[in-house]
Amino acid sequence: MPEIIIRPSGKRIHVPSGGDPRDFLFSEGLEFPCGGEGTCGNCAVRIIRGQVPVTQADRDILGGDAQSEGWRLGCRLKLQGDVELEIGTKDLFFLHEEKIRDEGALPRELAIAIDTGTTSLVAQLIEVGSGRVVG
Repeated sequence: MPEIIIRPSGKRIHVPSGGDPRDFLFSEGLEFPCGGEGTCGNCAVRIIRGQVPVTQADRDILGGDAQSEGWRLGCRLKLQGDVELEIGTKDLFFLHEEKIRDEGALPRELAIAIDTGTTSLVAQLIEVGSGRVVG
């Protein structure tokens, strides 16, 4: 009986052999707006560990980059054993992402400024003394 570990909750679900993972994923909050037809992409999950073959619907809807990053359509999952997956993160969109380079020690006093808009969330790491944006 394959086991699904769901992140970020850490919940473990056992799927009977031949069982449809959709039944169990739906109970964990994953929705299937297209009725499980594999046409909308809103049920995408990221495979962290385990083997889940890429389906034609994965190729058509998610594209190559998403597949290589482990994304699969939750409504089309064909389990071949235990799998660990993440739900609820594909729709995060970053306006800008910056890695902070280690140029010696970071300033001692840092603050995070967060702007919560109606359609986005923006954050900056700021040096308290000078107001300089660090990242």
